[in-house]
Amino acid sequence: NDKIVSGYDNGNFLPNNNVSRAEFVKMVVGAFKPESNGEQISFGDVTESDWHYNYINTAVKSGIVQGDGKKFSPNSQLTRQDAAVILFRVIQKKGLNMFKQGSFGDEAEISEYALDAVKSMSGAGLVSGYEGKFNPKNNITRAETAQMVYNVMKFLGIK
Repeated sequence: NDKIVSGYDNGNFLPNNNVSRAEFVKMVVGAFKPESNGEQISFGDVTESDWHYNYINTAVKSGIVQGDGKKFSPNSQLTRQDAAVILFRVIQKKGLNMFKQGSFGDEAEISEYALDAVKSMSGAGLVSGYEGKFNPKNNITRAETAQMVYNVMKFLGIK
């Protein structure tokens, strides 16, 4: 299997560094190889010369990510709730359902569009929080991202 998450050129992994939207999409496309048969992307901030263009194009065409209609914001930091939403869509695209829902003490802070994804992912044991909280709007770290992607790969039987 190809490396899903790798270190930097200097050999460090830097687990506490944040992850950009483009970096996460690269990990997700590499890990789950989604089928892409939708519309070609057209974002004002993503061009064919960008290193992340093909990854974002595949992810958008497969329906697992979307921008705001005009921008994708590839270099923006990814939040914990958005990572959960994207991985939830990956699972849904594979035709699997999760029926158990978890709960967190800070559910009121989770955006409405992400609530079902976060609760379902928690119920399936694929995401966890800190001291009963999910911290949905916190930027996700490289370590957290690697753990979430690994959990979903295991859930889907991908080795």
